Amino acid sequence: MSPPEIFALREYLGPELKGRTISDARYSVSLTDILRHSCRTGKSRELSGRSVLLAVSGQLQSALAMI
Repeated sequence: MSPPEIFALREYLGPELKGRTISDARYSVSLTDILRHSCRTGKSRELSGRSVLLAVSGQLQSALAMI
């Protein structure tokens, strides 16, 4: 049996998701804006497939960091 193909969630983000958001009780973030406003833009491949430790204050921040 061959290993399953692994796709990063960020590969599914794009203009076709216009109007969709990810949110918590206080904030809402557009899925189309996530890639443009990331501090990791252009460097996301550095962490791809690696183990990382996230220290965040909430679920929304955690989701954004994982994307």
